[in-house]
Amino acid sequence: MSEAPFTDVGRRLRLMRDIMGWSQMDLCRMLDIGQSRWSAYETGRVGMPIYEARRLKRLVPGLTLDYLYEGDTRHLTLELAMRLGLLEGQPGRE
Repeated sequence: MSEAPFTDVGRRLRLMRDIMGWSQMDLCRMLDIGQSRWSAYETGRVGMPIYEARRLKRLVPGLTLDYLYEGDTRHLTLELAMRLGLLEGQPGRE
C-alpha cells in the first residue's frame, strides 16, 4: 500500500500542532474547519489549500509556507525551529 500523497505535509502539520499544545479540536475551532478535514490533512490523504495554510500561518508565529509545504526550514524563526527540533539536521532542510 502506498503512502498518502501529502504525507510529509501532514507530518509537519501534526508536529506543529503538537508543539503548540493544541488538540485537533482546538485548532479546528481556531481555523473554523471540521475535525475530519483536519484529520485528512494530518494523515496526508488531502492537501491543505493555500487559503487555510495562510490562516494557520497567522496562528503560529514564525511558521512559513515553505516549511509547511516543502519542509524548507531556512526562513523559520530560530524559536520555532528550536521548538520543532529542526536544528540538528541538514541546514535548510528538515
